[in-house]
This record gives sequence, C-alpha cells and structure tokens, in this order.
Amino acid sequence: MRHARAAWSQDEADQERSLGERGRLEAQQMGQRLSARQFKPQTLICSPASRARETAEIVGHLLGFDAQRIIHADALYLASPDTLISQIQTHSDSQDLMVVGHNPGLTGLVNRLAAGRIDNMPTAAYAWFEIGGGVFSAKNPYPASIDFPANPGDPFAA
Repeated sequence: MRHARAAWSQDEADQERSLGERGRLEAQQMGQRLSARQFKPQTLICSPASRARETAEIVGHLLGFDAQRIIHADALYLASPDTLISQIQTHSDSQDLMVVGHNPGLTGLVNRLAAGRIDNMPTAAYAWFEIGGGVFSAKNPYPASIDFPANPGDPFAA
C-alpha cells in the first residue's frame, strides 16, 4: 500500500510530512475496503516517514491490528523495488503481510510482481497479491488486484 496523501509544508523535512485531512479520509476509506475483503495482516511493516506511519496506524486499526506491533523499517523510506522485495523476503514467514511505503518504488514493485504495467500507484492505493503455496519469488508473476481511493467501484485485475 502506498501511504495516503500528505500535507505539503515547506517548514517540514520530507520524512516529517504528516497526512492531510484528505489523506486521513483516504486511509480510512481504504482500510474499510481492506476490512471488507476480510484482510487480517499477520505482519505490518511501514516506512518510518510520518505519512506512512499514520497510514499504517489508521488502516491497521480498521483491520484490528495492534499499532504497537507495526514494524517501522528504515529501509522502506523511498525504497526501490529491489529493497521492497528484500523486505518482503525478510518477513516471508508471515502468512499475511502488509507493506506501507512510497512511490516510485511501489509502482515498480507492482509492475514487476504482476507482470503488468501501471503508470502510478496513487496515494492510499493498494495492490493485493495472492502468493500460491506461501513461497515468494520475485521472478514469478502473480495475480493482483489493485484498488485506488479515487475509484469507489470494484478493484480491477492487473
């Protein structure tokens, strides 16, 4: 999942930008959608950036995930697709994993794992991958559904 929309401030460092009002609404909407899909993450990792942490906390709360168990991984801040894959593999023992991070790395990751082509993961968008047999390999394409907050309809297949 990409973090929800952050407020812009010239007085804050990029990592310290928090969610704006729209971002909090996006995170809540997408958390409700994930909850409707009955997603219950076993592990939730996120970037240490304020906007990612806030997104993870809002969504995690709606999914019944204890905020104290969120893993803040420094490597996820503006991570490349390769770094994201490495972080996913680090938590490969988790049956249901959620990652909250940033673009352009997340768009690149989705394109690599789904063997598809999306131009941009909007704020608060998520990609849902079902990895058969629990064995993750970055070389295999996986079926994915992608849901964007700007699209209140059904997720579409990537």
